[in-house]
Amino acid sequence: MRNQQKKRVHHQQVVCQAQNGIASCLQIVVNNSAAR
Repeated sequence: MRNQQKKRVHHQQVVCQAQNGIASCLQIVVNNSAAR
């Protein structure tokens, strides 16, 4: 379970890093985590 979640987060980071760069990516990941 935890490993699957880690893969999903890593995929999010790769996609948003490609689009926006690391700073925006971290903000997106935090927002997604807070939304759960």
